[in-house]
Amino acid sequence: MNAAWAVHIYHGDNGPYLLLHSTAYGRYLAATATPARLGHLGLRAELRDYDQPRVEAIMWQAVESGFADDVVLLRNVGGRFLRANGRYLRWNAGVSVDNSVSTMMYWVVEPIPAREDMLALPAPPLNPPYGYLLGVYLEPGRLIRFVRAVDDGHYPEDPEADGWQQFWFRGRSAFRLRDDLGFLVGAGVYYPNIAMCVRAGRYGRLTPLVVDLSDGGYGETSRLSSSWPTPLITEIVLV
Repeated sequence: MNAAWAVHIYHGDNGPYLLLHSTAYGRYLAATATPARLGHLGLRAELRDYDQPRVEAIMWQAVESGFADDVVLLRNVGGRFLRANGRYLRWNAGVSVDNSVSTMMYWVVEPIPAREDMLALPAPPLNPPYGYLLGVYLEPGRLIRFVRAVDDGHYPEDPEADGWQQFWFRGRSAFRLRDDLGFLVGAGVYYPNIAMCVRAGRYGRLTPLVVDLSDGGYGETSRLSSSWPTPLITEIVLV
């Protein structure tokens, strides 16, 4: 799931741009001005939320490569191209952005057929996620903001609007998260027939959540909240 991307078309002043969001967590591929990690060339690429109407870091254009009709270069609005790494060190694979064009920047678009049904959620871990060692919790905690969509799929987009609720969740299990949300929306009665969609920022597209939650590591976005000390905030829409 982490290697599959959905294309979101953004119509800007200079033509359409491609916004690439992960089918795992819905975050958008972005170029940065930070040096790439050891073993990668150029500057770092990361996943980030889509919080403003226009975010240049996540805007890309497909450019002819001159190699074949179905092979393109992906150029960020900042002028650098998306490149792969790990040609010789397969264990050090990953992407970055650079302005020196090479064959490591050739990309082929392969459509993924739509599924008729949702993927099954990963089984929950055997041990509960609430243990801690020497005063440090072993599983990440995060603030879950959620809202239930109405029958036609609409929901209030502003998380400060009426209808949104929030609670503290510890662990990464999507299975346990669905259980907790099922009890909350069912007013204490288990309600399993819900689908969870994650939204990476106010302007992000909804993405079905079918993998366990991220651990807040490299390339993740963490936001502050006055209610909890520096948590990850995950926005969920129930459909």
